[in-house]
Amino acid sequence: AIKFVNLRFKEAVLVWLINVVMNLVFMLVAGIVIMIIGLPLILLGVGIGIANLTTGIIIGVIGLILLGIVMLAVSGYYTAVINSYWTLAYLEIKKLKPQAQAAK
Repeated sequence: AIKFVNLRFKEAVLVWLINVVMNLVFMLVAGIVIMIIGLPLILLGVGIGIANLTTGIIIGVIGLILLGIVMLAVSGYYTAVINSYWTLAYLEIKKLKPQAQAAK
């Protein structure tokens, strides 16, 4: 792997930078979605909790569990996409002739 990266350093760095940007965009979008979905749920839980503490706690725990399940599913899909991205990038970079051999 080190030899491969040394031969194709520019391409490896470019692929890594694209990956960093994709991760930042995903985190930003996921954070906004969590806030949009989570804020009303939190307010609902607090409102119910003020009326009846036990019911509020139960609804809050159920809401957190459901939100956790949704986030696990989204995270699993995103991880699969990122792994596919790295695999496809590796295969495309591997097709290129090494710079040392191309100069000869």
